[in-house]
Amino acid sequence: MFKPLPICFLLLVSSFLFLHSCKKDDEIIEYHVMDFDVVNNEVDVDAIKWYDDLHAMRLRYDLLSFTSDGGVTWSTEWTPSGNRDVIAMVYPQVDTAYVFMQDVSDVDVYRTENRGGAWTLLYTFQTGTNTIVGASARTGKKIFCITEGSNGYKVFRTLNAGTTWPAINSCNPLFDLHAVTDSLFFAVSSSRDLYRSTLAGSNFTNVTGTIDVSKYVILPSVQKGFLVDLYGRIYASHDYGITWNNVLDDPAGASVAVIDAHPSGLVFAAGSGAPLVSRDFGATWDYFHLEGVVDEVDYRYRFVRIIDQSTVVCGIFDPNDRDDKIIKCHLP
Repeated sequence: MFKPLPICFLLLVSSFLFLHSCKKDDEIIEYHVMDFDVVNNEVDVDAIKWYDDLHAMRLRYDLLSFTSDGGVTWSTEWTPSGNRDVIAMVYPQVDTAYVFMQDVSDVDVYRTENRGGAWTLLYTFQTGTNTIVGASARTGKKIFCITEGSNGYKVFRTLNAGTTWPAINSCNPLFDLHAVTDSLFFAVSSSRDLYRSTLAGSNFTNVTGTIDVSKYVILPSVQKGFLVDLYGRIYASHDYGITWNNVLDDPAGASVAVIDAHPSGLVFAAGSGAPLVSRDFGATWDYFHLEGVVDEVDYRYRFVRIIDQSTVVCGIFDPNDRDDKIIKCHLP
């Protein structure tokens, strides 16, 4: 025989359904904890280029060094030439790296093939003063760069490991070049707009409108992209960077400043406090606290790099020890 359900149960179910139906798509629904290992203390992270999970190249001030153990130890710091500023670097192979060094009126391109043991001057761009350079490597022989000087902004490329650098064409005032393929480029303007080119730099167009881009990442294998703006908002592109949609406004105020993504769907964004993590290309998000850390809100994430579906290398500033650290985070 049918028995009517208690009125309190019906009210509970209806309340749950109402609250669930009103939940915003970008609402943070859970807090989690991830453990981590300190890879290295007192590593002043100015800029790091990773080749894989073990090999990286680091710029500290104008001093360069390498690691082959994931950042635990670093080679002796050195610079390939005096009285010049390192303004860009690429690391396309385990033993081979390139640096672009600015003088008063030109830029020198140096290469090392033994991880800094020796450097060779390959080429000099006659750029003029107030130089900006952005560079990206596709392979050890294919490297692209944007330079700015007295003749305006131009895209250059080398197909012979830096020996010659023919100009592709003039371009918009851009920097932070990322060559996704031999023809698909992304770069950021001085007004923090993201530009996209499908013809090796000859048709750069603004794809983010008025978004003030802080950091971005492009995933060529799944033709997606993610970025964070200067206000901590996260955007996603599911059409290879043509259009961008806001997927999270960071309601708990993590002050997101850096971001990385992985073809598995993992997206890791951080700034201060607990990082934001998505495992479904930005559709849903959760916070992940560092296990055992009390005042995590004071931590500052300087860079993040996803190694695999559950491992992320981060450069942080630890306010307790007042130093920079490299840590390896392990997502459950």
